[in-house]
Amino acid sequence: MKKEMIIVLLYVLSFLATGTCVALTAIRTAQKTSVIKLPPIIHQPPLPAPAISPTTTGLDAIRQFLHWMDSLQSTPSGRSIYDSIRRTRPGLLDSARQAEKYYTLLKNFK
Repeated sequence: MKKEMIIVLLYVLSFLATGTCVALTAIRTAQKTSVIKLPPIIHQPPLPAPAISPTTTGLDAIRQFLHWMDSLQSTPSGRSIYDSIRRTRPGLLDSARQAEKYYTLLKNFK
């Protein structure tokens, strides 16, 4: 029991000594260092989003691409190119179809 009390006392004293050293070091260095002044943060409103206007050439290009991709499936050599494109760019056709739908929707909305 006496050994345990001595160990606990040494433990507490070591933490008190360490804490005191850290506090004294912080106080000494705080007096020697200068204050860093930062420029004020100026809040700027976000830029307005550019107006999206569907172009006929953009829609035509997407449709031509989708038609070309569909036509690749008709021959064995085209099928290998088609599979290669699907394998290296898995979301390309889905994105092109979504863009086509979006362009068509915008075009019909105006």
